[in-house]
Formats: sequence, structure tokens, C-alpha cells
Amino acid sequence: GSAQATAVAKASNGTVISGKTATWSVGGSSLASVTSGGVVNGLAAGAVTVTATIHGITGSASLSIAAAPSTPLPPSGPSIAQLPRTFLNYSFPAKTGKTITVAAGQDLQAALNSAVRGDEIVLTAGATSTGNYTLPAKSGTASNGWITIRSSQLSSLPAQGNRVAASHASLVPKIVTPNTSPALKTASGTSGWWIAGIEVTVASSVTPQQYGLIFLGEAGSAQNSLAAVPQDIVLDRMYIHGLTTTNTSRCVALNSGRTQITDNYIVECHGKGFDSQAIAGWNGPGPYKIVNNSLHGAGENIIFGGADPSIPNLSPSDIEIRRNHFYTPVSWKGVWTKKNLLELKNAVRVLVEGNVFDGSWIDGQTGWAVILKSENQSGGCMWCRTTDVTMQRNLIRN
Repeated sequence: GSAQATAVAKASNGTVISGKTATWSVGGSSLASVTSGGVVNGLAAGAVTVTATIHGITGSASLSIAAAPSTPLPPSGPSIAQLPRTFLNYSFPAKTGKTITVAAGQDLQAALNSAVRGDEIVLTAGATSTGNYTLPAKSGTASNGWITIRSSQLSSLPAQGNRVAASHASLVPKIVTPNTSPALKTASGTSGWWIAGIEVTVASSVTPQQYGLIFLGEAGSAQNSLAAVPQDIVLDRMYIHGLTTTNTSRCVALNSGRTQITDNYIVECHGKGFDSQAIAGWNGPGPYKIVNNSLHGAGENIIFGGADPSIPNLSPSDIEIRRNHFYTPVSWKGVWTKKNLLELKNAVRVLVEGNVFDGSWIDGQTGWAVILKSENQSGGCMWCRTTDVTMQRNLIRN
């Protein structure tokens, strides 16, 4: 199997020194290998020493590798699925820095680039920023402070714990992608962004297939190690949507780590002749909190898996899916390709609780509400599996 090694640099007084990257090595190359991101892969049974080096200072840990049985052993007895090991519960960050105001016509990317941890970027309600914007990496981590992007009328929106809806559009600023690229995406390794009360959509002039409105993390070789994964991202009371006529592959591509998606209205996520989702994840480790959202998707409203991860041995894990409304309007029947409401192909330790699943019919599949399977999608994911799934107290209808 594999294990993720981590190293933390500290000063002599014990203070953590942020922004330091370790160089990894392993003793006994015939027994194990280690990637530049610290993922140790066992090759044969034995004991090895894993070493991290930062600025010439080393630290090490021993690792035991057990031989796999030639035939998988059957379960020793009844067992209960594991619940997620981590439940995210981030609190709205306090502003400790400056306020950067972005009014209509001003440069949003410049504001994103100049912000430092503790700052807030306030977008004027009703203003539109058109373009493809990136959340850049900042020194430190979320423990050193968040950067908030919010509406100037956030206090007029429903309080946290309550979903927003299209009726709140006049209280939020708008970010619009003018093309097939995302309106908002993360840079490699970025962390600590809280986005609240923003509308994200696509321009009506975009007629080709639009590949996603928000990209949290990357799907391909640009993100082939855990070190590149964005962390600590929150989408809070957002209005994220395609248009009634657009082919939108997905509204949110969820390939980050430690991400909280709460109280959002994510709708009009649909396509004809291909899969489309409100939320889709396959190349991020988790944990994820997806709670109290409206999720309108055609192919699948939420899917984990469906493409091979670019990070070796990765399975999205520790996923909380609670109190959401999975909905497919019957008016989409015969217009957009429908498959199911929730599909897990590669997911570990998932809690699905207190959701409403509403609307599925014979089309791309046979009308299931939920599909649980283990899928090596394209032949490059021998480890992909779905395991430890708990479903309880859900309502499934129509």
C-alpha cells in the first residue's frame, strides 16, 4: 500500500516555520519508494526509514511494510461502515487586515493578487466582473489567517445555516466567465479562501460546451501530488448556475482538500449527450463538508470518481453530505441527459444523511436515485474503490 509522510519545520523554540518544503528519501529502495510529495509506496515486506530534509536538517521515521496475503482474507465477522474521520466546521473568519473594495469596472484579479491573509475583498452588490479569475497561493496556511471574498450586502443575505436562492440575486455581485474556462479557479497549493455571497455564472454568448464554473483544484498532471492540492476553501451562500440554454459540464469541480460547501444554490448544471453535475470530484483527497445546498444537476447531481485521479493512490475520503436538496426538474426530461442523483465510484468514508433526493428517470441510465460502485474508470486506477458508506434518514422520491 502507500502512506503519506509529512514534515514540519520548527525553530529552536518550537515555533512552526511555514512555507518550507521537504526533500524526501527512503532507506531500502528495494522495499519502498517515495515521491517528491512524500507519498511512500511499499514494494516488499520489511522495515524502512523515511527521511525528510529541510535546509540540511533531517528528521526520520520508521515504517513497517507487511506482506499482502496472496488471497484476500474474508471478513472475520459483521462490521459497521466507518464514518468520516474528520468533520469540517469552519467559522466565518475575522478580518484582521485591510478591506479591499472592488466596484463595477475595477480589477478583481489585481485585488486577489494584492490581498494577504486577514484581508477581506468586498465586491459591490449588483456589479459584474467578467473574466477568468485565479485564487493565487499566499505564504503560510489558513492557520495564519484567511482571505475573505464577500458581497457588500452579505449582512442582508440569510444568516449562515440558511440557504440562499435566486431571489437574493440583487444582493450579490456577479462573476461571469466569457468562455469555456472557469470563472473562478484555484492556483496550485493555495489555501485559506472564504467566498461568501457571490453569484458565479456563464455569459449567454458561450454556445460550446462549458467545462465548469468553479474549479477547486486541478484534474490532470498539473496536480499529481498532494503538495499541489489547494486546501481550506469555503463556498458560503453562493448562487452558482449555468443558464437555461447552456451545456455546462459541471458547476463545481471539487478536486481540493479540506473544503466546505454550505448554504449554496447550485442550479442549471446540465448538458446534452454527456455527463453533467452540480458537484463532481475525483482528484482531491478531502475531507469535504457538503451541507444544506440546493443541487440541480442533470447527469449526476453529485459524483465522486468518474475519472482516474492524477495523484497516485488517491481516493476522495471523509465526505459529509447532509441536508441537501438533490433535484432534477421534470422539465429537463428529454432536454438534458439524465443518469442519477448521487453516484460514488471512488469514495471512502462517506456519510449521506438527511437529504432529499428528487427526480430521476430512464434516459442515460435506468432511472436510479443512487449508484454505489467501485470503478477503475480508464484503466489507470487499480486502487479505486467505494467503501464505508453510511446512508440514513434520507427521503427518496419521484
